[in-house]
Amino acid sequence: MKNRVSPFLLALLMLASALASCSDAGSPAVTDAVDTTSVEETAAVTDGNERAQIKDNLPALDFEGQEIRILHRDDGADLAIEVTAEASTGDIVNDALYNRQMTVEERLNIKIQDIKIASTIHSHVEVVDAIRKSVTAGSDDYDMVLNHMSGTTPLALENMFLDLNSLDYLDFSQPWWAGDFMEQATINGSCYYAAGDVSLTLIESMYLVYYNKILYRNYFEDVLYDTVWDGKWTIDRMMELGRAVYSDVNGDSQYDVGDIYGYSTTNIRLIDALLVGANVPLSERDSDGTPRFIIGEDERTFDFIEAVSSLLNDKQLTWRVQDNADGEIDMLNKFAEGTLLFIPFTPMGASRLRQMEDDFGILPMPKLDETQEAYTTSAHNGFSSVAIPGTCMYPDTVAAVMEALCSESYRYVTPAYYETALKVKYSRDDETSQMLDMIRNSVKFDFAYIYNASLNNPMSQFRQLVMKDVDAAASTLAANMKACSKKLDTLLEQYGAIE
Repeated sequence: MKNRVSPFLLALLMLASALASCSDAGSPAVTDAVDTTSVEETAAVTDGNERAQIKDNLPALDFEGQEIRILHRDDGADLAIEVTAEASTGDIVNDALYNRQMTVEERLNIKIQDIKIASTIHSHVEVVDAIRKSVTAGSDDYDMVLNHMSGTTPLALENMFLDLNSLDYLDFSQPWWAGDFMEQATINGSCYYAAGDVSLTLIESMYLVYYNKILYRNYFEDVLYDTVWDGKWTIDRMMELGRAVYSDVNGDSQYDVGDIYGYSTTNIRLIDALLVGANVPLSERDSDGTPRFIIGEDERTFDFIEAVSSLLNDKQLTWRVQDNADGEIDMLNKFAEGTLLFIPFTPMGASRLRQMEDDFGILPMPKLDETQEAYTTSAHNGFSSVAIPGTCMYPDTVAAVMEALCSESYRYVTPAYYETALKVKYSRDDETSQMLDMIRNSVKFDFAYIYNASLNNPMSQFRQLVMKDVDAAASTLAANMKACSKKLDTLLEQYGAIE
């Protein structure tokens, strides 16, 4: 059963997969009955959970106790639990992950071995080095790998992973797979990594805007959510509102950390957030499916650069922080203190705001202008994608485990995280929950974003371009894209050479 990728739903999260250990040879036994029932369905969120009724198409399989070794990042400060929970603790998300493991292990008669490497959501080299060393040596060390999406994609060009579209049991038309991601990641009919509901880092990494509801009410009488629903939440509108709240709190006539600002940001990944919100495309596919760059082919690209340049360089609007993780923490802390109106971030930031006294709300990334048809977003490229190392001896076994893990996550883990942890624990009102639904359903991906690390970093171009005037940005972009286009030609040649 070979499945070509077809878009179905825009994704929440990525997939965790597993592979049968080479030390346990043999083919799976297929039994007569199909059993897709959870060991403890009631331990997860079940009331009103329509996902629980959607089953996968796996036959009943028995892998006779094979060990499935899953390599992934581990840093509790940055990353959600991705693979296993050590025990049931009473926490709804932890227990949903624990039950997922128990269910899949029992269903397929396998044993999952969790192999962790200390890392962060911004890093990938630790896991990449481990995979490269293992596969290059022809070693059978891991059955599946979850790692930083953009940082891992170059390994596919080195022929380190297996083509998932060539394997049995994977059905990428199912709603637990990130259909848009799978479509964009596929070249020449082959795809070497996947994204879906198996990992929580994708939904944790969606870009959105937090806003201080108390600060907003102090200055404005309208309901900001109505602006969103009316399609009028734009970069210009955000700047207009943000400028109105500036206050020189300490009266020193200096723009400093003690003042109240309308907006704050770094000049790194949070610029990416504005780009995807403005729906400025980096690439498109030709009629034969070949990707090509289209950055700068219309005025929309430069309208975006001009708008964001105005946003970043207005000292009475924007409080700039360091371009690193410490800067992001400073920004979140200042927002929690009640002295920032808007900040772009991800759901991951909500855990740092739980003790915030002021009510806060969540909005989609602003449109570039009102002519933009819909709100769009993407995810920080550090979310985990999943792949099967090229040294795998039983890839179809792993594919079955991947499908089972991902479908079980769709039914129980994602609802537990999204409905209970995110919507209930972190969100402050029903409107915020509605905004989260809108944002989740607007996630989309661009080929050049997925392969950014192998294409001379086209996403990163905008981080520098927004600091220039439009004329300088146009000439710089044209020069930079020549190098990106050459990298794209090389990438396509490398894909064509993969056996």
